[in-house]
Formats: sequence, C-alpha cells, structure tokens
Amino acid sequence: MSVYPRAFRVLLMSWCICRPAIGQTEPTSLEDLLDLQISTAAMHEQSTREAPASVTVITAADIEQRGYVTLADALRDTRSFYLSDDRNYLAVGVRGFGRPADYNNRVLVLINGAPMNEAIWGSVAVGADFGLSMLAVDRIEIVRGPGSALYGTNAMFAVINILTKSGHQQDGLVVDAGLGNDGAKEGRAAWGRSYDNGLDLAIAGQWSDTDGADHYYAESDDPETNDGLAVGRDWERNYGLTGKATIGRLQIQGHVTSRETGVPTGAYETDFNGATETHDEFQTVEARYRRDLGPAAQFELSAAYFHYHYKGMWFYDEFPFLDESHNNSVYSEVRYQRDLRPENRLIVGAEIQRHYNSEYRAWDAEATYFDGGLPFTVVSAYAQDEQQLLSNLALTLGVRADHYSHVGLTINPRAALVYHPRSRQTFKLLYGQAFRAPGMYELDYADEISGFIPNPDLRPERIRTTEVIWEYQITQHAQSVVSVYQHRMRRLIDQFYDEADETIQHRNVSHVGGRGIEIGLQGALTADITGYASYSLQRSEDEATDVRLTNYPSHLYKAGLFVPLIGPLQLQGRLHYESSRRTVQNTMTDDFLRTDIGLLLATTHRLSGRVTARLEVNNVFDVDYSAPGGVELAQAAIQQDGRQVFLRLEIRD
Repeated sequence: MSVYPRAFRVLLMSWCICRPAIGQTEPTSLEDLLDLQISTAAMHEQSTREAPASVTVITAADIEQRGYVTLADALRDTRSFYLSDDRNYLAVGVRGFGRPADYNNRVLVLINGAPMNEAIWGSVAVGADFGLSMLAVDRIEIVRGPGSALYGTNAMFAVINILTKSGHQQDGLVVDAGLGNDGAKEGRAAWGRSYDNGLDLAIAGQWSDTDGADHYYAESDDPETNDGLAVGRDWERNYGLTGKATIGRLQIQGHVTSRETGVPTGAYETDFNGATETHDEFQTVEARYRRDLGPAAQFELSAAYFHYHYKGMWFYDEFPFLDESHNNSVYSEVRYQRDLRPENRLIVGAEIQRHYNSEYRAWDAEATYFDGGLPFTVVSAYAQDEQQLLSNLALTLGVRADHYSHVGLTINPRAALVYHPRSRQTFKLLYGQAFRAPGMYELDYADEISGFIPNPDLRPERIRTTEVIWEYQITQHAQSVVSVYQHRMRRLIDQFYDEADETIQHRNVSHVGGRGIEIGLQGALTADITGYASYSLQRSEDEATDVRLTNYPSHLYKAGLFVPLIGPLQLQGRLHYESSRRTVQNTMTDDFLRTDIGLLLATTHRLSGRVTARLEVNNVFDVDYSAPGGVELAQAAIQQDGRQVFLRLEIRD
C-alpha cells in the first residue's frame, strides 16, 4: 500500500481527533493561546492574531507534555520544518530549503532576543549541542519568512526566539535524569527564585553523554576498512549552562555550551573508523536596560559579548589534520518605541557590531595551509511603523539598513496587512526581504592543495517572500491555519568549480525559486485530550535550469495526540511522514513514516514534590530512513536514528 494515502488518512484522522465533539465537557479554550503575547514578530508584545507573520508558539506546557529535550525535538513537530543529521551536526530545513552542510546559517536563533549564530559560517546549533535545558524555557516563538527588516543577517527563512523563564515563573528546583539505548545518559536542572528586594534569578543546566550506535556504510565496504562498519565512532558529549538575573529595569543573561563528537562517516576522505572528532564552544553574555518614558514611550539599550570556538581533528593515515576557528564580537543596540497616536506605533533602532576576531586556521605536522582572519564592523539602523487603519485592519511597514565594512550596504523592507473580517477569522498579506552576509570562510579561504581561492567580491545573498495566511478558529477548542507563499533567492552563495584553471571558489552563482502551501490544525477534544496535525507541500528549484534543489521533501505530514489513560498515566503518540529528498549525487532518498510513542506518569508526593516518569520510544518500528549528505561525504545519504528508547525521571520541589 502506498504511503501517500496512508499518510493522508493519518492527517484526516488526526483532524477528527482534534475536532471537539458535541456534548463533551467544556475543554480548555484556545483563547489563551490565540491571545498569548509574543514579541519576536514585531519587537513588542502582541497577540498571535495581530502578529504580522506566520507564527507558531510552543509553550512550556507543550514542552513538558511532549517531552522535548532539545530545540530540534520541538522543530521536528513544527509545520514546514525538517531535520538532517550528517553524524557531525544536526541541521534544520524549512519551507523547502536546507542546503547540505549549511548548518542552519539561513535561520536566525535567539535566546531572549540575543542572537546565537556565529559569524564565521553563520551557523547555529539546534540539537543537544545548543546546550539549553528545556526545563528553563517559557516558550519558543517561531516566526517563518524573512526577518532581516528587524534582525539583520541570517533571518532568511525563519527567526526562532527562545524565551526563558524568570525566577518567579520557575519558583524552585526541578531536576531531570534519563537513560537510553546506545549508552545514552543525560541530566538537566533548573532553579529560580524571586526575592522581596526585586532581584529575580533563574539558572539552568544540562549535560548528556552517548556512546552512539555503530553504522554500516556500503561505500566503505572493504576488508581494509572493517567491511564498512564504523564501531564506536558516533559518540557525543556536551553540557550547557544558562542564567538570567533581573533587578528593576536591568536584565543580565548568559549562555555557555561545550560539545565534542566523533565523526563516523569518513568525511573529507579521512580514515574510515579513525579518530576524527570536532569540538565546539560558545559563550555569550548580554545586559539589557529598559525604561518607560511615560505611558506611551519606551527606551531600551543592550550590549553583548559573543565568543565561538571550533576545532576539528581529521585523521589521514593515522596522522591528524587540524582546523580551528575563533569568533569574538561585541554588540550594542538602542531601541525607541513610541505610540504617536492610539492607533499608530513607531519603533526605531540602531545597532553596531564589532567582530574583532574572526579567524580560521588549517594545519598539520608538515605545514600550515591557511591562517587568516577578517575583522569587520556592522552598522545598522531600522524603523517600523504600525497603523490601525480600521478597527479590524492593521498595516505594518518596516525597513532596515545594514552596512558591512567588507561587503557593503544591504537594505531590506517588510510590509504586512492583518485583517479580521470576523472575530474568528484573520487574513494576513505579507511581503518581506532578507539577506545573509557571507562569512569569513566563504570570502577568504584559500588552499593550494585543494585548489580553493578566495573571493573578496562575494556579496550577500538575498530573498524576497510573499505570503497569504488565513487563520480560522473553527470552534472555541479548534484552530486551523492555511498559508500560501512564494520566495525568490538572488545571488545564492555556493562553491563553484572552474574547469579552466581547476580552482574552487565561493561565488554568487544561483537564483532559486520556491513556493508552497501549509495547512495546520490543533485542538482539544476534552480538557485533557489534545492533538495537532499539519501538511506542507513545497517546491524549490534553480531558476536557470528548473532542476529541483537538494535536501528537501516535497510533502511533509505531521500529527500528534495526547490522551490520559488510567489515573495519572498519559499516552502520547506522534507521526511524521516525509517524501523523498534529492541528494548532491543526484539520487533520491526513500520516503518514510516514523512513529513515536510515550507514556507519562505524573504524581505528587508530600515529601518529594511532583514526580514525573516518562518512557519514550522514538521510531517505534525501527524504520530505516536517510537524509542527504554534503559534498564532503562519499555517502549520498546518511542513515538517521533507528529505534531509540529513553526512560526519564523528573522531580520538582
């Protein structure tokens, strides 16, 4: 039986589950979710109904109920997002775009509004290497589409802002520990307290260690390479620490993470089953000062320090080749918001970034092949005006200019109309532009042995997106959304091989077009039974050749159901279907349907507080599925995780 009609029936069945039944007891209303105040879409608090963007909000209650441990777990269940693991880094694709080995450099990730993307490749972690304990998260605001009009570089396909809990919200200690197959061990903790003197403190940490599974790669099936079996090379160790302190108008936050992992794939023609590994470290601290200037104006000033360090050890004939990068930078931003009239709000701001240490080095015992750096400065200014034209019609106009000392000026506007014809319906018409500035590696890297040459003329790549959204609250307990979008990318940065002189160079070589439709449903059957379902149809292609881009599925189906069983026992189930993806070797991966099941038991004890036990089985039927790899791999596609079993115990005081 074809998986297409089966997945379609899953979507319909999930919708039937989400629909409220007549005569059932009154479930919790969706009004609280629809009126939830978010800040990412417009840099000030507004409801999801009013936000001039396609927004998904994942709350702390969602995180606890669904058992999310990493940001990637949450994105896997989110409409239009999909994941790829090349056994070195975990990457996310969205809306039909996820270039192999781009490592999330076209998605901007924030913690409480502070950017987490580094400036050498523009990458950001989304898995356990992100280092943020989900116990500390109040909500995740996911804003699809261009975000450069407010946030600058990297915000091409989405802005993901993770808002952490205050000490008042945390109010005590929670600890969590888990064990899984393949030697997986993990621990998390979060603590918070609010004091009478106005000080509010919140601290959270996480740690994980896994031996990883053994992997067979047919491309290395030879007696000299252990018959293609990589044994004990998929290990990973990481930790992270996050803190936030608020007193009066001042907030200080910090985030530290460290991760090291083995690379079992033989990437870059390294020794198969060798000792290749990569290390990543990240530290940031930010201070933010807010002050109300009367009832209709607000001033905000922030300053931040950012450090990223990467080191790779790649073994050839048992001898290491090493590469290393450092990114150190400081940011400062000032923002002013004023309500000019009750129906008109203006936001203006300016930012300066100084990347005083953006370096990359590659060497071995015999020679240094590259040792370069590219310090640079970014000066930015932005403005956004929101007008309530009618009681049910709002217009948002915005623009941001970013001047890079090494690649010049880029200007990115946005416009949005939000219309409420009836109390339960919202129409949004959106237009936006965004960009990604080339990183130091793309601009400057040179290597005589491989033939790489620098390209100082490289320019930022850009995207323009138009989108129409219809949001409909079907009943008090069920909501739907339909989104149709089209985007066009210009000057896409890619590696170009020049046959004339046999050199490789990063160039602005491609123009890409994309379009798609997204359908989402969520609802509650009773006060305790909830569910969601979504479908995404997407297409991305090179406009010059009409060739389909690599690494995206044309069809995505997702569904989840959460049902109470006996007493405190709850059952959760999730289905995830993806159609095939094209690889860089012009082959196709197989489509797949993955099933995850969890059992949750929560009790309250007068001595130990609230105790929660969770048994999770991901990929229950051990489905064999793969994701495309990059040009550095001999494998066209990399097998993703098989069946994984986790047992977790959480205690709250």
